[in-house]
Amino acid sequence: TYLRPYTQGTPAGDPTGATRLRRSAATLLPDSHPNITLLTRTRTDRILFARSDSSSPKAHGVQVTDLSTGGVCTHRLSDDTAAEVIVSSGALNTPKLLMLSGVGPAAELHKHRIPVVADNEG
Repeated sequence: TYLRPYTQGTPAGDPTGATRLRRSAATLLPDSHPNITLLTRTRTDRILFARSDSSSPKAHGVQVTDLSTGGVCTHRLSDDTAAEVIVSSGALNTPKLLMLSGVGPAAELHKHRIPVVADNEG
């Protein structure tokens, strides 16, 4: 477990002003990891999937909105077969993000005109 002193963001927990500690991916990952792209101050709009031949779809990137500028951009994986997309959007937003990306019950996705990537009930 890595804990860093709380230095920014919304105050939480201790109204007395005592020193608080927080965990943050932005502070945990050192700049010495060139193979990791950490996107902060962004909202993930959808996961981008590709399907090769008859195989299952594989995530190959994300489409995000920069919350500072409002601009939309796409981040794609390299052609490295070991590369992977890791999305951590919380207990409520992760299922929402998957459905916006086309993973979920096909009937529900069709109602919202979302192309089905994987029909996945429950």
